[in-house]
Amino acid sequence: MNDNISFPFLLLSRELRDQIYDDLLTSSRVLPSWPEDRGRWRSPSEDEARVFEDCRYAVEGLKNDTAALQRSCHQVHEEVRTAIARLDRLGQLPYRLDLMMVDETTLYPTWLSFPTRLSRIPKLNVDVRILGDVAGKRSGWTPGCGGPPIMVWCLYYLLARFLLRGPDFLSSVKSVTIPYVQELVINVVTPSPIEVHGKICVHRLRKD
Repeated sequence: MNDNISFPFLLLSRELRDQIYDDLLTSSRVLPSWPEDRGRWRSPSEDEARVFEDCRYAVEGLKNDTAALQRSCHQVHEEVRTAIARLDRLGQLPYRLDLMMVDETTLYPTWLSFPTRLSRIPKLNVDVRILGDVAGKRSGWTPGCGGPPIMVWCLYYLLARFLLRGPDFLSSVKSVTIPYVQELVINVVTPSPIEVHGKICVHRLRKD
């Protein structure tokens, strides 16, 4: 079987090509799960990490299929740019970050959708999912010795990495332009119900 078979993409009608561009720009990655996918993240190296930065960042980094597509040829590059401008004008460019908060101590951010790199992000949706078990553990929301809780530091460093390095949180190269988020929507997802003393609830037991 020949693995190098080429496809005459430009022989497709413009309508079909535009549909392909739209599908790529509006697609979303599969929602990660915990703890099954724990190998997908790593901590920053010692020379990169900050005090209290208890975050794990995706090893594979940001995937952007449209960036590779735009480098294929001048015609496709212009067509993709036109599709981006059209979807942006219609408010249909999805920027979505999944943020798992595990055991109330560690953050696991994953880009589910980042269609293209723009200096202006029209709308950024962040879904915060509370996972793990806090029973018998010290919460990351416990106030520190005169300073904010560790979880506040984690959120601060996550934001700082986004502003300084762009969506590639572990990139060693700082972003040339600081991304401007026009609208930020934070959705805290209600934890899955659990059974406590024979009753179904969404609050987990804490022993501290």
